[in-house]
Amino acid sequence: MSKRKLSKQQAWRIKKIQSERALRALRKEQQIERQLQAGSAAGEAFGNENADFEHLGEEQPGRVIAHYGTTLLVEPDNRGETTEPISCHFRSHLGHLAAGDRVIIRLQLFNSEPSKSEPFKSESSKSEHSKSEHSESEHSKSESSTFDRVQGVIVARLERHSEILRPTQHGGLKPVAANVDLMLIVIAPVPTASTELIDRYLVGASVSRIRPILLLNKVDVIAQDQESSLNELLSLYQSLGITTLRLSAKDITSLDPLLAVLQNQTSVFVGQSGVGKSSLVNALLPDESLQIGALSATHNLGRHTTTMARLYRLPSGGSLIDSPGIRDFGLWHLSKDSVLAAFEDIDAVARQCQFRNCQHQKEPGCRVQQALTTGELHASRFASYQRILKQMDKT
Repeated sequence: MSKRKLSKQQAWRIKKIQSERALRALRKEQQIERQLQAGSAAGEAFGNENADFEHLGEEQPGRVIAHYGTTLLVEPDNRGETTEPISCHFRSHLGHLAAGDRVIIRLQLFNSEPSKSEPFKSESSKSEHSKSEHSESEHSKSESSTFDRVQGVIVARLERHSEILRPTQHGGLKPVAANVDLMLIVIAPVPTASTELIDRYLVGASVSRIRPILLLNKVDVIAQDQESSLNELLSLYQSLGITTLRLSAKDITSLDPLLAVLQNQTSVFVGQSGVGKSSLVNALLPDESLQIGALSATHNLGRHTTTMARLYRLPSGGSLIDSPGIRDFGLWHLSKDSVLAAFEDIDAVARQCQFRNCQHQKEPGCRVQQALTTGELHASRFASYQRILKQMDKT
């Protein structure tokens, strides 16, 4: 469908709105920069001009657990058992941040309702009217006891060891999860497991530098005529060195092997609709809905927060990032060489072809075709590889 042509007035209004947004973002960035240089903070940076900021704390590490528009929730590393996530603003030069990112933050303590009897004093005015060391200490204790809000500024993002990217509406790429260790590919007896879809996820895991694990869920409803084909499917991927697990979200005891794998790891679930991803998440995180509701109320995040990426701490250890944006992602941005490298079994054989530019069709000396004939390579894997390349060409 062709794009709707805008009138001059509509185009002018869109340009005006974009310019105003850019100007507001620039002013906020400049305000944050002044705060960082001065070692103090002002409430205006967070949309609260009447806030009474006292100081900008020391740098400390933390991890992004959720991203809601221009606000991020960060869990400091030195958190206690009851510590709430910190609502943070981030500097624009850091680029897109995602759940799972390791960051450096500086906290700000301030009053939502400033004292009417005493106006805000800058650091310079305080230094001019400083008192004795003992008096300053007592005064600081008195003021800190009146702070009723904590916010922060993200000043740096640490290097990622992995990231999951999703195409944007404008043809770019945006991270939806960072520093992920495991990609849990969920399949089930119904809907029928597709080797092509599994292979697409394996390509995504490979280019993202994430270890894949294949989970067969709903084993309690496997029909007798499905047992053989599902066992054959799991055996195929086991032969490729991929860990496979059989479980049921309804049987808590069957989750023990999965819980062992998730220990001290950051994981994501992927898979087609209807395979039971939500049931698994609910089984692993029985209080998930409670956590979402509490965060929404505490940080005024609105009603639609469940559609955003969110990192959860598993009670048994490890973390889980849940987001609709992770459950499916395109491969159009990858090169053909990257896709071939992700099919390690095919790539290893393709390197033995007579010609470097072999298309693995009817070329003389094609080792891939020979391997398919002898059964050295699985036909379903090569079919998945070809379909992915064709879809990339169409895109």
